[in-house]
Amino acid sequence: MFAAASFSYNEEPIPLYSRGHVKYAELTNSYLKLGADLGVALGQYGEVRLGAYRSRVRTDETLGNAYSYLDGTRTTDTGLRGSVVVDQFDNPRWPRHGYFVNGQVTASLPSWGSSQDSRFYSLTGESAQSLGEMTVRLTGKVKGNLNRNPDDYRVQSLGGFLNLTGYQTDELLGARVALARLMMYWRAASLPSALGSGVYAGASLEMGKVWQQTFQNKDTRWIPARFSSVRIRCWGRSLLALAMPSKAC
Repeated sequence: MFAAASFSYNEEPIPLYSRGHVKYAELTNSYLKLGADLGVALGQYGEVRLGAYRSRVRTDETLGNAYSYLDGTRTTDTGLRGSVVVDQFDNPRWPRHGYFVNGQVTASLPSWGSSQDSRFYSLTGESAQSLGEMTVRLTGKVKGNLNRNPDDYRVQSLGGFLNLTGYQTDELLGARVALARLMMYWRAASLPSALGSGVYAGASLEMGKVWQQTFQNKDTRWIPARFSSVRIRCWGRSLLALAMPSKAC
C-alpha cells in the first residue's frame, strides 16, 4: 500500500466552433487542484487508488465576446475519487501486443463544500495484437459528467488526431462522449533503438458520439471518421511524412 498527495494548476482552453468548423470564441478553464490518495500496487499489472480531492475552477472568455458574461465564473468541486490502471502494452505509444485499461470515477459532495453535485466517469480500454509486422489495435473510450449543473463549464470533447480525425481539436463539446477506434499499422522498417522505433504506415476507422452538446443541449449522431498516414518515429517523436484525414460531416 502507498500514499500520494498532489497539487496542480493548469489552464484548459475550450474552443467553440461554428457549424462551418470555424472557431469564433474560446473559453479557458483555470484549475487549482488538491488531492490525497491511498493506493495498492498490482504488481507488474498496474494500480488501484482511492482518495479525496478539491478543485477550484475559474472560467473566462479568452477569444471573442459572445460569452463575456461567463468571465470570472467560479465553481468548486470537492469529493471522493477512485481509479484503476492496468497496463500490459509492450510500447506506450505504438504497442504491438497487450492490453490497457484505465478507469476513473469521482463523486462531488456538497456536504464537503462542493458547489457541484455531479458524478464523473472515464473508462478507456485498448487491445493490440500483431501478426508479423502488421498490428491491429482496438480502442473504446467513454467519459462524462452526470447531474451536471448548467453553470458547470467542465466539458468533455472529441476532435483531433485519432479522436475523430478530420475535426478540429476539441471541436465537439458536451456533457458525455464516446469513441470507438480500429487502427491497423504496419512497421515498414525498424530503426536503431537510439534513433526510434521505426517507420510505420497505417489507417484508422473511428466512430464518436457527443451527448448534451455545450450551449445546444442536443445529442449528435454517431459520427464516422477515418485516417491514413505514414509516420517515422525518431527520438520519441513522430515525423509525419503523409497524412490523409477524412470525415463525414
